[in-house]
Amino acid sequence: MHRRRWLQAGFAFLFLSVSALPAAAEAPPLFSVAATGDHANLYTLGAKTVRMYANWKEAQPTADSKLDLSSFDYYLHLYQSQGLTPVVVIAGVPDWACAVPPLPGDTAGMTCPPQEKPYTHFLQSLVATYRYKVRFWEVGNEPNTAVRNWTPAYYARHLVITYQAIKAMSNATVSFAGLTQDLTAGKFFDEERKEGDFGGQYMPALIYAKKVMDVLNSTDFLTNGRAYDAVAIHPYRTMTSPSGTVAIVMTDGSLANVTLKQQLQALQRVFYENDPQRRPPEVWITEIGWGAIDDKDDMTGGMGTVSLRKQRLYLTELYRLAMDDTSMQFVKMISWTMDQDTDVSREAQTGARGSLLRGLMGLRLPDGTLKPAGEAYWHLSQEWLQKNPPPQ
Repeated sequence: MHRRRWLQAGFAFLFLSVSALPAAAEAPPLFSVAATGDHANLYTLGAKTVRMYANWKEAQPTADSKLDLSSFDYYLHLYQSQGLTPVVVIAGVPDWACAVPPLPGDTAGMTCPPQEKPYTHFLQSLVATYRYKVRFWEVGNEPNTAVRNWTPAYYARHLVITYQAIKAMSNATVSFAGLTQDLTAGKFFDEERKEGDFGGQYMPALIYAKKVMDVLNSTDFLTNGRAYDAVAIHPYRTMTSPSGTVAIVMTDGSLANVTLKQQLQALQRVFYENDPQRRPPEVWITEIGWGAIDDKDDMTGGMGTVSLRKQRLYLTELYRLAMDDTSMQFVKMISWTMDQDTDVSREAQTGARGSLLRGLMGLRLPDGTLKPAGEAYWHLSQEWLQKNPPPQ
C-alpha cells in the first residue's frame, strides 16, 4: 500500500496533456552504427544513423561544476556534418546526483538512478540546447542489468519524467532504454530471494519490460498519455545466427528457444498487450553484432567470435530481415555495435567476459580496412537508400 501511494504521488504531477501533441517524429534511418574508431568517416561505411551518448557524468562531474556539453557538441556536429542522423542516449549520472550509490566498478554512472531535481535541470538544459538538432532520444542504457538500483518502479518514473520534459520542448521521438536479452537464461534476479546471476543484478528483458508497464498501469498513466514512442533492445546472440535459436526468458519465467524474429515479436507483444490503448510500438535494435577476427569460430573469452565469413552472412541476414520481411516492418533501426575493431590480437581480448564481443565486432579492422561484413553493410545500405531516399 505504501509503495502504491508513493507511485501515485510521484506520478500525479506528470499527467500533462501529451496526447494533444502532434504525432511523433519519423523513425530514424535503418542503417545505424556506434562510433568506436574513425569518427570522421562513418559515412564511408554507408551508415545513415549514429548512436551516441549524452553523458551527464562527463558533462558535470561535480555539483559545483558548470554543465559542459562541449564534447557532446563536437561529436554531434562531426556526425551531422557527415549527413548522419544522431540517436542520443541520455545516460550517465554523476556520483553527486545519484539517488542510490552506483554499483561497484561503475565508472560511467550507468547503474544509479538520478535524484529528480538535478536530473530535471540537466535534462531541460540538454533538450533546450539541442531540440532543433536531435530528433531521436533513448532513455538510459540496459537498466535491466542493474535492477537492484534501476528497479522497474525507478525506471518507470525516470522514463515518464524524461519523456514529458522532451515533449514539452520538441516533437522528437523518445525510446524506452535498450534492454539486454538475454545474458543468462534460467537464472536471474529474483525479487523474493534477492539473488540471481551477475551478482543478482540482471532481470530478463521481457520480465523487466512487463514490470515497468505494470508500474505505469498501476497509476493509469498509459490510459491518459504516453511514456515512450519506441522500444529498444540489445539482442546479442553470441555465435548464433539471426535464424538460429537461442534460449530467452519469457514473462512467465519459462524458457523458450527463439529466432531473432520471434524475439523481436515477443518484445513488441509485451508492450502492446500491456498498453491499455493497444499501440504496437516500433522497435529499435540499438546494439547488436558478432565478433570476428579470422576464419575460425572460437568461444575464447566468454562471448566468442565467429569467422569473418559468418560475420558477413549474419549481418546480411539481420538487415535482410528488416528490409525484406513485411511482417518485420516495425523494426525501424538496427545499430551495429561498433564501427571499428579495437584490437586484432586474440590474446589481448581474452580474460574478461564480453571482451571479445566488444573488441572484434567492428565493420573495419583497426587500420581502417573494411572487413567482409563492412563491405556487405555498405552494399545493403545503398540498396536500402535507393528504396528509401531522404526527403528533399
